[in-house]
Amino acid sequence: MLYETRFDFEPQGDGTQVSWTFKGTPLTLGTKLTAPLFGLLFKGTMKKCMTGDLEALRQVCEGDGQS
Repeated sequence: MLYETRFDFEPQGDGTQVSWTFKGTPLTLGTKLTAPLFGLLFKGTMKKCMTGDLEALRQVCEGDGQS
């Protein structure tokens, strides 16, 4: 799989709006066959992980996270 993650940072009021996109492109027959399973996994576990990562990023940027 070729994974692409993009983070966009845009000023919004006194803060910053952070959005992200994630894309997985299957490159081999094996990954093409299992890609639908990954889609189901992303909607649950991976989405929770990425949301947690964004929350940790917010905390560090705002100075209330651990270094």
